[in-house]
Amino acid sequence: MKTTKLLILLTCAAALLAGCNKDEGGIAEPPAYSIYLAGYYQTADYKNFAYTLINGTYTALNPPVGGSNAQPFSMLVSGGKTYVTGNYTDSDGATRACYWVDGAVTRLTGTGDTKNEYAYSIAVSDGRVYIAGAFTDNNTFHPGYWVNGVFNPLPLPDQTTGGSALGIAISGGKTYVAGIVSQNGQSIPGYWLDGTFTPLGLPENAIFAQSNRMDIVISDKIYIQGTYWLNGIYYPCVWADGTRTDLPFDASADEGAQSHSMAVSGGKVYVSGNSISNNNLIGCYWADGTRTDLDVPAGMDSQGYSIGVIDGKVYVGGQYYSYSMSVGATPCYWLDGVRTDLDIPTGGAAASITCIHISEQ
Repeated sequence: MKTTKLLILLTCAAALLAGCNKDEGGIAEPPAYSIYLAGYYQTADYKNFAYTLINGTYTALNPPVGGSNAQPFSMLVSGGKTYVTGNYTDSDGATRACYWVDGAVTRLTGTGDTKNEYAYSIAVSDGRVYIAGAFTDNNTFHPGYWVNGVFNPLPLPDQTTGGSALGIAISGGKTYVAGIVSQNGQSIPGYWLDGTFTPLGLPENAIFAQSNRMDIVISDKIYIQGTYWLNGIYYPCVWADGTRTDLPFDASADEGAQSHSMAVSGGKVYVSGNSISNNNLIGCYWADGTRTDLDVPAGMDSQGYSIGVIDGKVYVGGQYYSYSMSVGATPCYWLDGVRTDLDIPTGGAAASITCIHISEQ
């Protein structure tokens, strides 16, 4: 089912800016800002290849020697360098965590003799690289974060049995980590600060819809983005200092809507995602709760995976397709809801953009 598949496919991708479609909303002149994209393309035999695309310049993100199927999850630009974190498959079939700096890869270790390692979110502060993630031990996930390659486990609250760190932010010398812990088979959303986990409230009987991303932004408040499921409907939401606000969707969205990423700019909260109507996914973004649907060709499914805001302009990275992500998905980004199509790299059958960073040139 497409709604189930969407939560699994929250990974990063991009393609060549030279392929913009000027007839359907493509830009006719060079952009006023630098556009950084990161992602992967997928071949017809389902192999994944990661890369960045910076103002039209393509750079492959290769896994360490012997690895394959690299997938990036999070990206930022700091000090003139492009940082991307993600995972790849080792030669023994295990999932391994890594990050790239201007295309050079470093494997993340330090979790002991574990089956799988995952890196989901990256932050840079005072020259130190922070990466939120998790590792598995006996099929149980354990949350933590790396600082310059050194793993720091996060403590679990009493009566919980595991968890994952999905988002990370540094502010005032403190490390904020958003994620989930597991209790009685259910995922409880929340965040760690100074080693203490603070749960975030959900309606009674709601189930948190875990994905590979749970953005956290520290501004005037602690903002955290997520999605929960209740009575067959998905509800996107944002917590601000622990107070939850649900994001609206039309009554025609019979399965609700989902949030995928968040930015805070100019005192406003921006969230990208999609609504779900008659089993079709409709990419959109919310600006302080006001939803804008994203332009796609008629009859196509779409998702808005990642969001960036500068000078009040809203950029959303994503994809659209007629059947599934694996069959001809077209990578694209939107500026204030207007779409620019991008080429799928040579050898690829599909691609998608979920990591985007916008800065002044």
